Amino acid sequence: MKSTINKGKHYSRNWLYKVIFFLNYRKSITKYVEFDESCWYERDSVENTGVNKLFGFSGMKHKTNSARFGWQPNFNERGWINLYDYSYIDGERVYGVIYTCKVGFVYKLQLIKIISNVRFLVDDGIKCVKKFNTLRIWKRLWFYFGGKSKAPQKMSVKIRRVWL
Repeated sequence: MKSTINKGKHYSRNWLYKVIFFLNYRKSITKYVEFDESCWYERDSVENTGVNKLFGFSGMKHKTNSARFGWQPNFNERGWINLYDYSYIDGERVYGVIYTCKVGFVYKLQLIKIISNVRFLVDDGIKCVKKFNTLRIWKRLWFYFGGKSKAPQKMSVKIRRVWL
């Protein structure tokens, strides 16, 4: 499925899909992701360049307890996207670059909850492990641009969910 954020917006479309798959009981999310060239932008085109969000999960308050993949262009090399582990752990935001993706290539991304941790995997390799308060029910977090800044242009990414 292609997720798109329009210029001047934060959220992607696909509202019906989001409503149907809002809550989840599974202990993992696996998706194949392909960034489009439209996801690369110049640092100067965004006033407050922050980490954008790709997908993840949380309790009902995502700024308290959540885990998701974040992304941002690699501003040093056009056509490359930095992937981040992006989490809130007991209300504290923690993130860092874990991988660099080439635009137009497909990557397998996984978030796996195990006891009190969440593992971030890229192409089946563990890139990061973070503390996570395990919940029986959690909500999904979706493709999102920015924090304060809005998308400087229309952006698309192909995200294919793997049903396990």
